[in-house]
Amino acid sequence: MDALHQARRDQDPDWLVFLSGQDYPVRSISDIEADLGATKETVLMDLTEAATNSPWRQGEASSRYAYRYLRRPRHHLAVRLTARLIGRQPNPEGRQPDDSDWFNGPRFATRTMGTDLWVGVRPWHKTYDSSRLCFVGSQWFSVSRRGIDIMLAADPGGALLRHYDHTVLPDESYFQTLVGNAVQRDEIGGSRRYILWTDSPHPELLTTEHLPGILCSGTDFARKFDDEVNASVLDELDLLHG
Repeated sequence: MDALHQARRDQDPDWLVFLSGQDYPVRSISDIEADLGATKETVLMDLTEAATNSPWRQGEASSRYAYRYLRRPRHHLAVRLTARLIGRQPNPEGRQPDDSDWFNGPRFATRTMGTDLWVGVRPWHKTYDSSRLCFVGSQWFSVSRRGIDIMLAADPGGALLRHYDHTVLPDESYFQTLVGNAVQRDEIGGSRRYILWTDSPHPELLTTEHLPGILCSGTDFARKFDDEVNASVLDELDLLHG
């Protein structure tokens, strides 16, 4: 959010494209700029409503974003005390949230993150309701100047941001929730990213074998690449698009 503020204030961009070091342009930058300038959409982002169309296993969206987590090692006093409180509830390991019961799930939830036990507490006040739904999706997006202004104005006071600061993987829901509740559906386009998902929680590394699919995808960027695994695919893209 600080980057959005700074970009809007100092650069006044027509479009802002959110990238990581593992993204690579599929087309020439001039072609990407021309298409962004001509698009009628305000935001290019993949997002869905969490309660009805989550892309993850049942309960994952609610587990991530309906709770505020104590991000501490398993032995931390606050975690041990809260875990003890959960232990007094019937079958605490089974008291996990369900996306279909987004607003009235268990008071507590637990998640194992690495070797740590994260303990989540559902806030007393409702973070989401019928007027503010939770949306989830890929964190990679492009946003126009108008879209930036909408996103910056969509969370006055930053209450939603403070909630997401204690959730799991907030960048896969915070921006999506801002856009999903403040931008008309016909103003939201796909992210224009080529990403291959398999059974792994991480996208598949792209190599020269994926070039035909990449070039036919009509996307602007692809990910993930690793030049230590297959550098020639990047060389091929450079030759094709300069």
